[in-house]
Amino acid sequence: MAAAAHNDALGKRSRQKLDRGRSGSVDYTEFLVPPIVPFRTVCHEEEKEHRQAEAQHNVKANDVLYIAKLVDADPELLARNIAYFKEEEARRNKLQDGEEDHRIKVEVDELFEQLEMELFDEEVKPSTINDHEADPSAPGWWISRPALKKAITDDPKNLTKNWCGPDVCSYYGVYCATAPDDPCARTVASVDLNHGDLAGTLPEELGLLSDLAVFHLNSNRFCGALPDALRSLHLLHEIDVSNNQLTGNFPSQFLCLPNVQYVDIRFNNFCGEVPAAIFEKKIDALFINNNNFEFTLPANFSSSTASVIVLANLPRVGGCLPSSIGDMAGTLNELILLNSGISSCIPPEIGKLDKLTVLDLSSNGIVGKLPDTIGNMHALEQLNVANNMLAGEIPESICALPNLKNFTYSHNFFCGEPHRCLEVPHIDDRQNCIAGRPDQRPGEQCIEFLHRPPAQCAAHGQSSPPPMYAPPPPMY
Repeated sequence: MAAAAHNDALGKRSRQKLDRGRSGSVDYTEFLVPPIVPFRTVCHEEEKEHRQAEAQHNVKANDVLYIAKLVDADPELLARNIAYFKEEEARRNKLQDGEEDHRIKVEVDELFEQLEMELFDEEVKPSTINDHEADPSAPGWWISRPALKKAITDDPKNLTKNWCGPDVCSYYGVYCATAPDDPCARTVASVDLNHGDLAGTLPEELGLLSDLAVFHLNSNRFCGALPDALRSLHLLHEIDVSNNQLTGNFPSQFLCLPNVQYVDIRFNNFCGEVPAAIFEKKIDALFINNNNFEFTLPANFSSSTASVIVLANLPRVGGCLPSSIGDMAGTLNELILLNSGISSCIPPEIGKLDKLTVLDLSSNGIVGKLPDTIGNMHALEQLNVANNMLAGEIPESICALPNLKNFTYSHNFFCGEPHRCLEVPHIDDRQNCIAGRPDQRPGEQCIEFLHRPPAQCAAHGQSSPPPMYAPPPPMY
């Protein structure tokens, strides 16, 4: 129960952000451009009140014993050194402004950092991380902080300048909360360095932050793979490492995280297959767009319980929309599959998604007709099927949807649209075969297309001749 409350409190703002998107006040296309502001900021009023008062909890006797064991140091000597530098830190804080005082402050900072780096410079073995899981009160930040700071190779905004001294909860981007297993202790619960322009790699020692619930690093320049030790963060609720330079395969560590609800790895250089098991995870939001993944949409895609799924700009994905897509009706609010290599018909079962507010299937190889069952999706606000090979007439039931604000079906081969569609606040019907409408395809293209064999749609997808006219590239 305590762990759930710990995660729920920290994830509150993220859910509010997604809820604002569902209400229509936030354009879903923000998911398709690199973040330019922190996606969320987690900072509690209670933390501001207790940050200074709870500093003494950061270094305790049992912490010293744990650290000493970890780095094979003498506990008594280590305790004396830490006590000495705590006294120096306190004396430094009392110094008045002045040139000599500033010199002393700098010396104390350097000495404290040197001590920490000497103590924790050794690599933490995976077995050590596993041992740490059994002791959630262990001071993981004391080991992971120097490793992370050392792994940061460029900090142009000097964000980690105050990452020195025992008051961990006052460090920039570090937020503490009540420990889930001890109401009298504070623990590092969130690291939020969004939009920091930091460069470097992510060390394995991050796995020591066993109480971490929120990990936000979007809009930085971190490279390399995500550390395997992230699988040890069993309380992790959100991870956002979008808009970095991360590489490697899809982070399978996520499959080991029992409480993760929000996964955002968009705008990186991940590659390879996306494991089908990710769609079995009980997560709320999945953003993997703008990477280099290459896989086929799995049969269990419709098993996902996520409310938001963005697989956009993954042209080497491919596959078919399953007829079981209607099984996602209970939770799905936004589905964005633009430019994802989908080549199928749109199954009529899609009409069961009565909670869906955003559906974007543009810039794919989708064929056949637009099913009139979409007219049952009464919550739908934005529908985009542009840049496909769809034909036939636009069903009037779609244009009659009560909440539809934006309907884009340009660059297809539709031959008719009800007048009702022209009453939708924003429509785009360019480059079709609709008589009497401006900016349509040349007549010979439309005639040639109509003489092709019709697409053969089946429950498993479709089979049809290859397109004669490739859709233009996506505009995003």
